[in-house]
Amino acid sequence: MVGDLLDMACGCGVIATVLGKKNPMLKLTLCDVNAAAISSSIATLNVNELEGRVIASNVYSAVEETYDWIVSNPPFHDGLGTSYQAAEDIIRLAPNFLKKGGKTAYCCQCFLTLSRYS
Repeated sequence: MVGDLLDMACGCGVIATVLGKKNPMLKLTLCDVNAAAISSSIATLNVNELEGRVIASNVYSAVEETYDWIVSNPPFHDGLGTSYQAAEDIIRLAPNFLKKGGKTAYCCQCFLTLSRYS
């Protein structure tokens, strides 16, 4: 993998970190709406000696660039309840933030009904 990568709803940044370690030519951007996730992602990048930009964003609300890769393990909880809205928005809106020829990869739970986006 080479190019610009966006880890959407990054949590503590594990996906971007693993991909960054295995693919040092990737330019990493991580984003999440949760302040604790932002802080954890910065720490994860630092402890793994990786550089990357970490931004606070409610799905794509603060994303201004396009990417070669968008990866995500989409959330399916909103507080204590189950909500698929963020996962659906992440997948549905991704083409607007991909460069020409860009690709997406998602880690989804089998019970998520997201097949209409494939």
